[in-house]
Amino acid sequence: MTKELATSLIQGSKLWQLGTKIIHSDKGSQYTSDLFEYVLATHGMPRRQCSNQEYVFSQCFQMLQEAIAGIDTYIRWYNEESISLVA
Repeated sequence: MTKELATSLIQGSKLWQLGTKIIHSDKGSQYTSDLFEYVLATHGMPRRQCSNQEYVFSQCFQMLQEAIAGIDTYIRWYNEESISLVA
């Protein structure tokens, strides 16, 4: 996704009119671009970047296999489902 497409999702939508208070994004270059930051600032919307570490630190794994399975499930969800929510 380009920075232009990422910003068009905000500019062309009614997110800010619907009361959206914050944008949650990953750390991709399109979301850290000056253009994206400018568009958010124009609408008064702060950005919270997602870190995959948030998942790991929010869990309480008892065994290594449990951690591996949980992280695998999260990565598959992140790569397959969460990305499709935006598309």
